[in-house]
Amino acid sequence: MLSLAANPPPGSLIQPPRWGPPGPPQAAAVGDQGAPSAGLVPLGTSDKGERVVTLSDLRMKRVRRGLLEAAAYVEGELQSAGTRYRAAMVTTTYAPGRSWSPRHLSAALKSLREWARNRRIWVKYVWRLEFTRAGVPHYHVVVWLPRGWVMPMWDRQGWWPHGMTNAKWARSPVGYLAKYASKETDWPPGTGDTRGARWFGAGGLGAEGRLRVLWRCAPLWLRELWAEGEPLRKLSGSWWRLGCFAEVRSPWRADLDGNALRLRFVGWTAADVRFC
Repeated sequence: MLSLAANPPPGSLIQPPRWGPPGPPQAAAVGDQGAPSAGLVPLGTSDKGERVVTLSDLRMKRVRRGLLEAAAYVEGELQSAGTRYRAAMVTTTYAPGRSWSPRHLSAALKSLREWARNRRIWVKYVWRLEFTRAGVPHYHVVVWLPRGWVMPMWDRQGWWPHGMTNAKWARSPVGYLAKYASKETDWPPGTGDTRGARWFGAGGLGAEGRLRVLWRCAPLWLRELWAEGEPLRKLSGSWWRLGCFAEVRSPWRADLDGNALRLRFVGWTAADVRFC
């Protein structure tokens, strides 16, 4: 437990340090000479000011980055270990009249993991939710398997009873995902809403892999504070937990106006950093 006496007084403006190895974070400095009198202390990044983005653009950026970072990590991990593997591209579609549920893909992926576990082989995957122009949802999944193994077709095996699936081998899994990463991430009109929907995901990464991908997909301000691979967890709202040392809130504030999101850099006060 860090002493709360090290925390700045409420309302004080702070400059969070660059936290990470080799030791625990230091208490943030308060009242440094040269701090702006207005109270906003620089984040230490050139990415400051105010901007306006649409929710769909922001979501698309997150989807693209998450997909490509997860896929690149899987490829890099396998190649650095000298593992012989192949990657399959799987597309799942819905039959006419069948409705979408966020549980459909999770059930199919659970069946895939059980199939691999029964054969004592590893499996890794990255997936993305997408829509046709008519507003019909479907999934694109890249599955990495040990070379020499071929998984069954998902629909024939009963893993995907909601329609049809097809699969083919991928020479460039990251390039394949990049093709779909930039496509629209909003539900087309007349297709319902996104309650319970996840736009992308990854599996089989292991604890270290999950941490590294989470860090690579985190906002720039967080990556400037915390080292890659160190314990990290996304909390509710705009809060992040850094190891067992502190919880930090984003220095950006968002105001929603319809589909437009106005982001303002406001810096930190003592209320934005909680030491554990």
